[in-house]
Amino acid sequence: MVVARGLAPHSEPAADRSTQRLAGLIVLLALVQIYLGGLVAGLHAGLSYNTWPLMDGKVIPSDLLLLEPAWRNFFENPKMVQFVHRVGAYTLFVVALWHMIATWRRQPGTTHARRATLLFLLVLVQASIGIGTLLMQVPLHMALTHQGVALMVLGFAAAHWRGTKGAYPLPTEIAVRG
Repeated sequence: MVVARGLAPHSEPAADRSTQRLAGLIVLLALVQIYLGGLVAGLHAGLSYNTWPLMDGKVIPSDLLLLEPAWRNFFENPKMVQFVHRVGAYTLFVVALWHMIATWRRQPGTTHARRATLLFLLVLVQASIGIGTLLMQVPLHMALTHQGVALMVLGFAAAHWRGTKGAYPLPTEIAVRG
């Protein structure tokens, strides 16, 4: 998608550097969030802690660092894995919202601003599906939808990031000396 976005005709020049960087950060956050979601699914953490917005009755649940050494909790403790996935989701949501607002302020009405809005809406839909999946105690169809939309968010975020950079330079003619 990134290469295709670079090859497609662009109606706008490249966005400013901070817009490009924030769009790139969203790609990275989405990729990390998909990884964290894989840990949640692998540990069946959504079946154990299926309340929202509180988790285990608290904003920050207790017993997050039960395992020794402490780093194992980030990979093997279902409560910690789901907590980190939630924090990642909140972070991605806030950064996507910030990116949308900042892009509209810096470049109102541009393709970059419209794509930033669509990206935020995709993140919002993904968050809603994730919360619904959790509250419904992870029915398979919801879990698969959550995973599928995550890939759509990642793909669109990557295409948006590439779009902020403008089109690839056009090929130039090479003079052949004979």
